[in-house]
Amino acid sequence: MADLDLLAYCGLYCGACSFRVAASEQDRRHLAAMPATYDRLKDQPLEECRGCRVDDRCGDCAIKTCARARGVAHCGDCGEFPCERSSNFTSDGAPHHAETIANIERIRRVGPQRWQAEQEAAHTCRCGKRLSWYVNDCIHSQSLTAPSTPMKTILQTDFPGLKKISQGKVRDIYDLGEHLLIVATDRISAFDVVLPNAIPFKGYVLTQISRYWFGQVAGIMPNHLVATDVAEFPASCRPYADDLAGRSMLVKKARPLPVECIVRGYLTGSGLKDYQKTGAVCGIALPAGLVESSRLADPIFTPSTKAEIGSHDENISFERMSEILGREKATRVRDLSLAVYATARGIAEQKGIIIADTKFEMGDHDGRLILIDEVLTPDSSRFWPKDAYQQGVSQPSFDKQFVRDYLGTLDWDKQVPGPQLPEEIVKKTSEKYLEALEKLTGQRP
Repeated sequence: MADLDLLAYCGLYCGACSFRVAASEQDRRHLAAMPATYDRLKDQPLEECRGCRVDDRCGDCAIKTCARARGVAHCGDCGEFPCERSSNFTSDGAPHHAETIANIERIRRVGPQRWQAEQEAAHTCRCGKRLSWYVNDCIHSQSLTAPSTPMKTILQTDFPGLKKISQGKVRDIYDLGEHLLIVATDRISAFDVVLPNAIPFKGYVLTQISRYWFGQVAGIMPNHLVATDVAEFPASCRPYADDLAGRSMLVKKARPLPVECIVRGYLTGSGLKDYQKTGAVCGIALPAGLVESSRLADPIFTPSTKAEIGSHDENISFERMSEILGREKATRVRDLSLAVYATARGIAEQKGIIIADTKFEMGDHDGRLILIDEVLTPDSSRFWPKDAYQQGVSQPSFDKQFVRDYLGTLDWDKQVPGPQLPEEIVKKTSEKYLEALEKLTGQRP
């Protein structure tokens, strides 16, 4: 095994950019266990990692991890990296640096694959769940959220004993008292109309991608996620575990804002049509000469109202949003939306996905703004394959734009009821959702 890979295990190098990160005395003791490597590197200037997120490589390659992880596993229950409950755990309570040196010797003797298997068997998160080092989830969570049996396709939910308070275009919401239960069905909507078909695995994909992004952007703003592990839901949910597994979230109760928070990083869709007519998008002037799929120099915030099912959202100006929310809150909503989008766009591009635009929902909880509902999914965003991007033409996508494009070939007035989708369109749409999940998280059901 290469010394650089060993250093990555020790947390001395970032596996994403291979930049050496500032080493502590403890780090230097790690290096001292590898004399040849230490001699080569001890006098090199220390450089900060280029801002790589640990998740960019950790879990993808199963070997290298960003130095900032410090050899700590990720607990999927918390949606945080690293999980506070799993930080600094060891199998035997030994000092971390001593265990690391022992690990290096063990890796040299038995090889990285066997060593990793041993770690998976030996280490336990402080929250009581078994953890797999250098992958992005708690093993226990994976066993519940990625069922090995074929997943049931669900269009409607009805759980006797649970209080259903809302049915949206895709999600059913239940009031569990202290928290809400959000269940992502396999329904699909387009042009604000719910279509009659179910898309296999869609609810699972939306939930898992949302869970991933909640963790990625938790440092920018808090969110409503409490748990995705059915074992941590109230006991009243347990009879419905098979239906809930992988597609449901236990969340905090929040008061939703009466606006949608839309961020556009590329010119397409209704934004392109607006630009072609006025030279602006939602009143925001843009440079001349932009075409279909042009990347905007700076992402723009274009809020809209929230419409009832069957009605269409209405774009509004920032000034109008300020009248609704108040100037101070509107400014904070805009700034947070742009910050979350910028962070997510950078992460996704490293994984081969362009997030062209997206829609966030926020709410008030205990006096502060939090992200709610879904976040950065194929339903709330346009996902384009980075390697196929070409300015001036419509892009292939990993999202429901595929369905919109098909519907555009029909003689349909975009009013209820929506048309039945052919089986071929249903299958390809399901495959696109699953591809987006795998590209972002490395996960498949």
